[in-house]
Amino acid sequence: VFYSAATIIRHGGSPYSSLLMHTSEQRAWFYPGSQSPFDLYYYLPIVGLLLVPLTFIPFWASFVVWTCLGISAAGWALWAWLRDSGWQRPGVWVLGGLSLFLAIRGYAAGQLDAIMLPGTIGGLIAMRRNQPWWAGIAMFVVLLKPDLLWPLPLLLFAGWSFDWKQAWKFALAGGTTLIVLTVLGFLFVPGSGGFFSSFVSLESMVGNIESEMAGLPLLFAKMSSGHLIGDAIAAFGCLAVFGLAALSFKRFKLSGWTDRERALIP
Repeated sequence: VFYSAATIIRHGGSPYSSLLMHTSEQRAWFYPGSQSPFDLYYYLPIVGLLLVPLTFIPFWASFVVWTCLGISAAGWALWAWLRDSGWQRPGVWVLGGLSLFLAIRGYAAGQLDAIMLPGTIGGLIAMRRNQPWWAGIAMFVVLLKPDLLWPLPLLLFAGWSFDWKQAWKFALAGGTTLIVLTVLGFLFVPGSGGFFSSFVSLESMVGNIESEMAGLPLLFAKMSSGHLIGDAIAAFGCLAVFGLAALSFKRFKLSGWTDRERALIP
C-alpha cells in the first residue's frame, strides 16, 4: 500500500484513488483479486510523500530496506529506553521485544509500527532529559497513525504541567511540527482532500472484514447491543486519557518528581 501510494504521488496522481491504487499495486506485485479495504490508502498525505524516495528502487528491494530501517530504529529505541532506565543487559530484552509475534506480523505487512515506536520512545526519553523542544519534534510520529497516537502529546504536555515554561515549549515545538508536516502533505500531494472521506470509511470497512484490526469497539459490533458496548469502550478510553491528564494538571506535587518519574505518565 505505502509503496504504491508513494509511486502514485511521485507521478502526480492521488493515492486516494482506488483505481490508481489497484493498478499501481498490480504492477508492483501481482495478485489475482481485490483485497479491499486493505489495499487502499487511508493515511495522511505526508506519510506517502515522505516515502517517495523508496519508489526509486524496485518494490521488493524497497520492502527489504524499509523493514531493515524499521527494525533498526525500533531496536535502537528499545535499547536506549532500557539503558536510560538502568536495565542490565538491555540487548537481550531488545531481541525479545523485536521477536514478538505481533512485531513480526507488523514487519511482514510493511506497517509503520516499527517507525512509530522510536518516535514515541524518543519523545519520552527527551521528556526524561527535560528537553521539550526535542520531545515536541518527536511528535511527528502522531501523523503516522493519529487515531492511535493522539493521546501522546496531551499526556506529555500534562507531565510537564509543573513547569509551564517547559510545557509550552513542548506544545510550541509539537504543534509547529504537526501543523507544518500536515500542511506540506496537503499542499504537495494531488487529490489530498480524499483523505477525509477515506479515513471516515475505514473503520466500518475494516470492521466488517477483519474486526480485530479495527480495535476493541468493533469486536463487539455483531453482538446483541454490541454497538452500545463498543461505544462505551471507546468513550471510556477517551475519558481515561483526559482523566489522567486532568489529574496530572492538578497534582502539584509533580514538581517534586524527577524527570524520569514524570516520563511514566504517558
